[in-house]
Amino acid sequence: MREKIRWRGILFIVFLLVAFFFLASKLDSREELPVLSQTQVLYLIGIQVMALFAAMGSWWAAVRGVAKFSLSFHLVFIHVVILQLGKYIPGKVWGVVVRGAALVGKNGLSLSQATAITVWEQMLVLLIGAAIGVCCWLQNVLAVCLVVVAPVFIWLILFKWSWGGGFLGRWQLRLTEIVDGGVWQWLVAVSIVFSWLAVMLAVAVLATILMPGVESVTLLKLSAAMVIAVAVGFLAVFAPGGIGVREGVFVALASQLISMEDAMILVLSHRFVLVFYDLALGAVMGVFLVSSDMKLSGE
Repeated sequence: MREKIRWRGILFIVFLLVAFFFLASKLDSREELPVLSQTQVLYLIGIQVMALFAAMGSWWAAVRGVAKFSLSFHLVFIHVVILQLGKYIPGKVWGVVVRGAALVGKNGLSLSQATAITVWEQMLVLLIGAAIGVCCWLQNVLAVCLVVVAPVFIWLILFKWSWGGGFLGRWQLRLTEIVDGGVWQWLVAVSIVFSWLAVMLAVAVLATILMPGVESVTLLKLSAAMVIAVAVGFLAVFAPGGIGVREGVFVALASQLISMEDAMILVLSHRFVLVFYDLALGAVMGVFLVSSDMKLSGE
């Protein structure tokens, strides 16, 4: 059974690799128009589907590695959509709480343990996104060194340096139990990388549509600016979906490369695509829940 699941993980990574390189290879060959054509709309949909599968793979691997059981495809989809929609409510914790509550009781999981799985996965999303964004924005050896060295220091502080007893000691023990997922934690990390690559591809597509002829280096930096902006917006718990914060950070960075007007149009277009995408996912989830009388826990 373990070998079967391991092969599924390998095939999933291969699928993401093929999807990414196929979509990336089409970026330069698309017709450059100032408006969205049918082909470009399908292209953006393909990128968002890739992002969805990456997020689903990350969550499935996180639960499988930590809780030692597998969620079905439809439950993984529902849990991912719940987290996506929950970020639009101030506080941004509601999706995490609901997703954690859906796992309570499975394989003896408590509420705090189930919620901790989501918190750990989202911490990885933030750290990996920040690393990718900074590295691609700076584009120098120092940035790469920082990206490589920072996780080592974090690992040493979290797991090798003793926090002592009491509250901090108990949380250190809980974190140690969570990340003791073997190959699964690597599948989580790789899936998260692909989800960020999907964000960068979507920005590159929109930039090419809105600003035909933009240079490849500028496209990469604009994509990196969006990753950094999304990561900062992730931390702004007071802003639903990071609205305002994400746009402000992106415009501040992108205006160093393009005009402020173009930067604002680009970030608003990206926001429109994401909101439409989240609403579409919510509609599909609603159909799942209503048509099959399905519960979040699958019971």
